[in-house]
Amino acid sequence: NVTAQQIPLDAWERTARNVGLSNYAINTLLSMFRFYAEHDFVGNANVLRWLLKRPPASLSDAIASFTV
Repeated sequence: NVTAQQIPLDAWERTARNVGLSNYAINTLLSMFRFYAEHDFVGNANVLRWLLKRPPASLSDAIASFTV
């Protein structure tokens, strides 16, 4: 089973610094995390289709394209 858990931002930042993420990446991601925490992450299944102006690839098709 897989369960989602929210990681406190300070714990995430410590881990990100320990694995060598750049300051730019850390600050950008922290800003994004804070924005989504305040405003939510809204969308639906059609967003990618609208952006691509075509049906998106299925997960199995995408995986198959990477196999040799």
